[in-house]
Amino acid sequence: MLCRHWVLLFLLAPIYAYAVEDQTEPEVANVSTTARQNAILVFGGRMSTTDFATTMLYNTRFDPQTESPGYAPSYDNDIFGVEYEHELRQFPHDLHLRAETGIADRFGHYLVCCQSLPYPDQTVQTQNRIHTIEIWAGGKLRWDNIHVGSSFLLEFAGTVGLSAVSRAIGRERQRQIDDNGNAHLLYYLAPEMGISMSAHPNFELVLRVPHRSGGGRTLGNMEEGYNANVVGVRYSY
Repeated sequence: MLCRHWVLLFLLAPIYAYAVEDQTEPEVANVSTTARQNAILVFGGRMSTTDFATTMLYNTRFDPQTESPGYAPSYDNDIFGVEYEHELRQFPHDLHLRAETGIADRFGHYLVCCQSLPYPDQTVQTQNRIHTIEIWAGGKLRWDNIHVGSSFLLEFAGTVGLSAVSRAIGRERQRQIDDNGNAHLLYYLAPEMGISMSAHPNFELVLRVPHRSGGGRTLGNMEEGYNANVVGVRYSY
């Protein structure tokens, strides 16, 4: 009797395997070819003295006269950081919900920068380089696997969360003074665009615009905080 059961199982196994494979095909078809569970981004760039919208255009429309009647640079300090993200859920059409966290060093010679009408100019430059640490965490919505010809892939993403800094420097410090606010904990927003080669989809060149703000004085009694234009390389695995 036991032998008959084994023979029957042997005969039915191929049919069962085919049925399982047929049921899982639609799910596999929806999986992005560039999807990886984890990713690390290393980036660097400049801290912008302008608002978020102008920074998004890389300050190409920056007009010093709208900031002050005299000296007003479009960038003051620098930033270098590392970001880690992990896949939470994948949706159809190559959409991904991911968790992100990161740490960055914001540094430069501008302790306070720069004049903002109608407020007084309190610009302070130091000979020694000053540093401040930023950490952030949030959720990311990512749309990837967008083919450009047969050689390249594009991705677009946006991160929303919270950002904390050890101290405000540069333009953010001037805004903190102007608003009589507290920039230690603010909202975080970071739209980005990435491009990779189809043959190596796990390496991406990323353009990103990190943005800190108080969300209309709902946090820290702040309007704008600090913005940046950064470029980096992401490795997905």
